Amino acid sequence: MPLTFARRPARRTAASTVGYLSVVLLVVYGFLVEPSWIVVTEHQLEKKLPIRIAQVSDVHLSPWNISTGRIYSALNAIKPDVIVLTGDIVDSADDLDGALQAFLKNLPKAKTLAILGNWEHWSGLPLDKLRAIYEAHGVKLLINEVDVLDGVQFVGLDDSTETVPDMAAMNKLLPGTPTIVLEHSPGSFDQISNTIPAQIGTVTMLSGHTHGGQVSLFGFAPVTPPGSGNYVGGWYKNDRGSRLYVSRGLGSSILNVRLGAQPEIAVFQ
Repeated sequence: MPLTFARRPARRTAASTVGYLSVVLLVVYGFLVEPSWIVVTEHQLEKKLPIRIAQVSDVHLSPWNISTGRIYSALNAIKPDVIVLTGDIVDSADDLDGALQAFLKNLPKAKTLAILGNWEHWSGLPLDKLRAIYEAHGVKLLINEVDVLDGVQFVGLDDSTETVPDMAAMNKLLPGTPTIVLEHSPGSFDQISNTIPAQIGTVTMLSGHTHGGQVSLFGFAPVTPPGSGNYVGGWYKNDRGSRLYVSRGLGSSILNVRLGAQPEIAVFQ
């Protein structure tokens, strides 16, 4: 009796091929395309500011991470008055003298503020050296401190994922002055907004940390890091009227992959 072989239906074979190709294309896109595809998002605050602010967050400087040249090009096109570096700019003490100094040297000329993220704490890098490098490049590091630039007051808080920010800084805020709170981890938004003195009114808080989930499926992020709270990306508003913006940031952690969570530089005015 001759041997016979069952033929696989052509439709099933074609569907499998399409499925495999789709997976391959998604992997290629997630690892090679989206991590370097920076978008600039523009935001008009409820009370227009006298300055233009660019938020740069979660760069995670490392040899395999995002091309910093794309960041410089985007910032030069934005022409910000103030740049705020909202944490996780550098991941290792080994990158302070090389990657960080090169990054700061090539930023466009603008008033620049920085805060700490969880990675600056996790890496155990010497904060006094980090502050000195920032200062050498005209960047002011705010750790539970207030600074006023061109009629806008910024309060930079320590990262709430790894530390307990000193809320006494809120007592230094000036009534009648637009207020921007810089805090890397958004999970502390409600606690922070509840400590704002009544005479200050509502504030806008700028955070990062979440990377927009880094992998987001149709707007749903399966995983966000501790300290994110219920926040993933974009705008949020609490019942007191204060607002939070969570940037998707620019770099990546663990794996250099992004899918449905494009790197961004957010601009506010």
